[in-house]
Amino acid sequence: GISVQAAIFGTWKWKKVLDKLHTSIIIDNTEIQDEDSSDNGTSSNSKAALTKVALLQLFDHIDSDGNEVIDSDELIEALMKANVKMSAYEIKTLFRAADENQDGVISREEWQGLVAKM
Repeated sequence: GISVQAAIFGTWKWKKVLDKLHTSIIIDNTEIQDEDSSDNGTSSNSKAALTKVALLQLFDHIDSDGNEVIDSDELIEALMKANVKMSAYEIKTLFRAADENQDGVISREEWQGLVAKM
């Protein structure tokens, strides 16, 4: 399993990383539609508002081969494209925090669980 400290670090770090990934995609003119502009607790004043809908759509951008799971290589590639600098240990901890069943990939269901925690 994963320690409580790693889980807390993972959720906190994921929030920061996802914000950078989302901003990077917006800057690259890759459109993420905000279909739920009335998302509770999220300001929709900014064009690049990080909503749960946008976070769920971000999964498809990270899943570059379209196989419905994110592997560590896809995550690393997305982080590099977004210019997110992290150590190998931080990436491993981040990945493990989202990979609930520790099967080496982040499924859409695990991603939805991660988003729900934010």
